[in-house]
Amino acid sequence: MIDCGLENKATNGEGEPDYIVHNSGQHVLDIEATILTMGVGASSAPQFPAPTSEVQVHDVSDTVSNIAPDGEIPSGGIRQTRNPNAQSDYCLRITTTLDAKLKQIQRWKAKGYDPSAIPVMVAISTANIEYNSNGMVTDSHFERVLYGKGDLAIPISDKQLQFGDAYHEKKLTMHSKSGVEIQLSLFDKSEYRDISAVGYFPDWFHQYREQTPIFFLNPNAHVPIPIDKLPVGQYRTFEGDVIKVVSDYQ
Repeated sequence: MIDCGLENKATNGEGEPDYIVHNSGQHVLDIEATILTMGVGASSAPQFPAPTSEVQVHDVSDTVSNIAPDGEIPSGGIRQTRNPNAQSDYCLRITTTLDAKLKQIQRWKAKGYDPSAIPVMVAISTANIEYNSNGMVTDSHFERVLYGKGDLAIPISDKQLQFGDAYHEKKLTMHSKSGVEIQLSLFDKSEYRDISAVGYFPDWFHQYREQTPIFFLNPNAHVPIPIDKLPVGQYRTFEGDVIKVVSDYQ
């Protein structure tokens, strides 16, 4: 922010964002900063053993089966169960965190704060959760939560056996560890119009500055983020069925 000539006018008082960003005396952006934590219970993050000098391989798929390592199928048939180490469970931490921040913004609105006048960004650091879980949060987790980006699909013609253009299926929900349905594609929801963008600050950014932040724009927000005021990192948005890079300052 300093390199971009921006100034923080926040007083760290109750009922205001962490950063009230001004540029040449003009109020241009509010930023609410937070971290992803491990969580507890049904929406907790997966926990992996601490890394060692030896290579470790973990199954992080959404489900696991009872098929033996040698491929033998049990006499009772194949059963699929929820994987306690599912990589997608990091999405639950993002949805929980954003829900808390949205409720905080709504409390401010009740006291006169107007997110339809100034763009609001929620900046999220993943350093804490990656350190404690020994796992990795990626931009794909944010894309699934915010835009509903699902699995990659490749259509095949039945008659000619030709491949069509690959695309990502839309994923609107997932389930917590207790089976509760969790909403995804949050930027499609009217209440999330109060959040103009979500900033993803990876663990490697904090440690070594090797990864720049990624800002996910809300195409349905009340007020768009002024990208030209903060020309750092990468800005992405969702148009139709495609996630597009709007600007890349890496």
